[in-house]
Amino acid sequence: TASCYSKYTYRQATGGKCETASCYARYTYSQATGGKCETASCYTKYKFRQASGGVCETASCYCSLYPCGGGGSSYNYDVEGYGDGGYVTGNIDASGDRYVDGYLTLDDGTEVSFDGEWTGKGEIEGYDENGNYYELEVD
Repeated sequence: TASCYSKYTYRQATGGKCETASCYARYTYSQATGGKCETASCYTKYKFRQASGGVCETASCYCSLYPCGGGGSSYNYDVEGYGDGGYVTGNIDASGDRYVDGYLTLDDGTEVSFDGEWTGKGEIEGYDENGNYYELEVD
């Protein structure tokens, strides 16, 4: 079955440590950061800290210090989608590279910070400050 094949694939890719997509994602982020991160949000902050000498954790901060795609131009998008925390709406900033950050509003009205990346035209995925995963579309 497809489920069995997926488990096999994740086990092969992780030396037998994972059988699910979420475990595989955590494993991949951990490997890429020397064990410091297990989420896309942490990974994004880690990469911006590295690129800025420890000064920045977001695309907005980084692009205020260094020119980002398009000479530092920043774009703002309304988004909506679903994830671990249910349906969300929000607003994100993109600076010409593949990373985005912003805020999402949960069904109960709570606002959480979000870090993610473009996965396709008008499609974004990433994690909120609580580690919840979301797939978003630009409105």
